Order: sequence, then C-alpha cells, then structure tokens
Amino acid sequence: MRGPMNELIRMVAIVACLVVVAGCTVPATFSVPIRSGEAVKGADSHHYVETCIEAERDGRLEAAEESCQQAVATTGLSDSLKSQRLYNLARIKRRLGKDDQAVDLFRQSLTIEQHQPQPSQKKIGRRLAGLAIVYGKLDRFDDGLPYVQQLIPLADVYPEREKRTLAGIFYFYSQELQDKAPPAVLKQLRKKSLELGFVAEKGER
Repeated sequence: MRGPMNELIRMVAIVACLVVVAGCTVPATFSVPIRSGEAVKGADSHHYVETCIEAERDGRLEAAEESCQQAVATTGLSDSLKSQRLYNLARIKRRLGKDDQAVDLFRQSLTIEQHQPQPSQKKIGRRLAGLAIVYGKLDRFDDGLPYVQQLIPLADVYPEREKRTLAGIFYFYSQELQDKAPPAVLKQLRKKSLELGFVAEKGER
C-alpha cells in the first residue's frame, strides 16, 4: 500500500476518535468479563460504554474492544444506540487491524442509519467514510468506491476538520483508481477534494 494512504488512515483514525470522545469526561473503570454470547443487561450497559471510551482514550485498544463488544451485546437497545455502538466497535476493530470484522460492523451500522425515520447525513457519512478507509487499507479500492461516491453529496455538512479528512479520501481514491474508474468519476472525486481544501504535496498529481 502506498505511503499517502497510510497517512490518510492515520489521520482518519485520529479524527474518528476525537468525534466520539469530544466533550466526554469518563471516570476510570474496569471491564467486567462476561461469557461469550451472554446478553448484557441494561444496568450494565452504560458501564461498558464508559469503559470502552476510557480504554480507547488511553490507547488500550484490546480492552476497548472487549468493552465495546459487551456494550453491543446489550439487550433492548434502540436502533440508534445499536448503530452507535456497532460504529464504535467497528472503529476499534479497524485500529486493531481486524479489517474484515470492521467492514461487517460498519455495514450493519450503516444499514440501521439508512433506515431511520429521519436519517442523519452526518452519521451515514461517517460510516461511509469508515468503509472507504478500511477498503483502502485492504487495497480494495474498487469495493470502496461505491461508498466514496455516496459520500460526495454529504461532505459539505461536516466541520472543517472532518472536511479535510474527506478531501483526502476523495483525492487518494482518485489516485488509486486512475487506471480503473471512469474519467468522469475521477474528475468528480478530484473536484470535490479541491473544493474541500485538499492540497497535494509536491510531486503528486
């Protein structure tokens, strides 16, 4: 995989982490293990979410993964909460290099968001971006392209920090697929990356 894509993955991981934990103050907690497949009761649910956020913030990704999995296993979740917990677990799986699992979780969360009574463009876009990044990491840009194309009309709803990340996604996909995707698609990706403020380094086109 090329160097620029590695840098993009690193940048998106940082932004995604900040999006989730911004404004949160979480006390130090310890994960309480449960048996595989055992449902988590509602009373324990918030504890696992707190533990997941705290562990990720501290860089303890394995502990974050365990707690996020327990949070997802909670019974009786609303679709909105289920989607958010699947998304958080997907991000952590991606950071741990468990990319196939991350793809499945991002897809599950995306499906829920797309079928909400009032779909959130921001939430849908973040899940599309997550899939684009994982497929880029796997060097499966053809598979990631449909998600990137869905992301283009949603890009303007984000704050500047996230727009810069999306600009990078659009640009690097246009570079990686320049001999595969239709010229009109490549032009659209490059145009949107420039609109969002992407500046290529010297030597890049």
